[in-house]
Amino acid sequence: MGARGGRRRGKMAAAAGRWRAGLWLLAVALRLGGPRAEQTEEHLKREHSLSKPYQGVGSASSGLWDLQGNAMVMPQYIRLTPDLQSKRGAVWNRVPCYLRDWELQVHFKIHGQGKKNLNGDGFAIWYTKDRMQPGPVFGSKDNFLGLGVFVDTYPNEEKQQERVFPYISAMVNNGSLTYDHDRDGRPTELGGCTAMVRNLNHDTFLVIRYVKRRLTVMIDIDGKHEWRDCIDVPGVRLPRGYYFGTSSVTGDLSDNHDIISLKLYQLTVERTPEEEKRDREVYLPVVDNLKLPGSKCGAGGRTGAGGAAGSRSREHGASPANQPSSSWDQEARAQISLTHCDTIWVTTCPRLAQACLEEKCCLPERARLPVVMASPTRAAENSQGLGPWWCSLLPRNVPP
Repeated sequence: MGARGGRRRGKMAAAAGRWRAGLWLLAVALRLGGPRAEQTEEHLKREHSLSKPYQGVGSASSGLWDLQGNAMVMPQYIRLTPDLQSKRGAVWNRVPCYLRDWELQVHFKIHGQGKKNLNGDGFAIWYTKDRMQPGPVFGSKDNFLGLGVFVDTYPNEEKQQERVFPYISAMVNNGSLTYDHDRDGRPTELGGCTAMVRNLNHDTFLVIRYVKRRLTVMIDIDGKHEWRDCIDVPGVRLPRGYYFGTSSVTGDLSDNHDIISLKLYQLTVERTPEEEKRDREVYLPVVDNLKLPGSKCGAGGRTGAGGAAGSRSREHGASPANQPSSSWDQEARAQISLTHCDTIWVTTCPRLAQACLEEKCCLPERARLPVVMASPTRAAENSQGLGPWWCSLLPRNVPP
């Protein structure tokens, strides 16, 4: 009887999983709208997915996932941190993801002995250039390149009253931003929602969806097999070739942070010629028309992160290509501080850098020169003094 009951429960769980996937596909179709909605397809990418029995996870010679810190493989889950103070753990995919449109389904559980607001700290889900680098942001490095989605279970900002924790938020970083722990990441978040996910007796799920430059986060935490909107941000531009991972940290307060599965799906969506042109590949994480906190790069351009909590894209402003200004030129000149991004030199001003990189241009190593650009194929020739190649999207009157 026990064996039959176990098989029956297994079949019921599988059916529930298929139902949940079907509901999500229906939501996808409704969001896309129009006749092309029927062309949306999904395919599980096993090289980027993590599920029981977690075969090869953490193995030095085989497997697709690495463990870090205090993370442990258990029969039914991967525990990022136990319910103990000062623990840190992570699991990272070894394979970079080159998908254009994707969806990551996260099955997780947060539980512990601490009472409300006496537990911490939560966990993060990452799509970033660097992997396996510990740091202060939910166990991983700060000033990251890419996307972070944070399930924050402890409020650090004591004076704020307008949000209830646990709280889910998202952040896109071009490497120049610091996550503000004291304010729970509010200055750089793209949006968020309250999600009461601790000590529940039913399954809890989170979905991150990236399609047609739109970032969507939805949650299923009420045990009703229904998705609820949490974050929806258009104009998000993420490079390909980054890594998926998840990490967690505890301090004076603690919780068990368990990952039951990470399932990545490739989404196949039709695009119009205009959408193909708009969605061309980028080399630096940016969000359209959201002002970088403390930046002087201009509100009308692209930046590496959003503004205040819950902010959304404003109407498109003038780009530097079609409406340059003397003030913009002065700001651009002030931002000519070089940093290395792969093999391409870019400026730290996201507006300048994105315009440069979209034209496959790169800066010379000496910032005292005029802003003379060279295509990657001619970079070596340019360094030897052969003719300068101007990047058409940048101002040409920045003095040396």
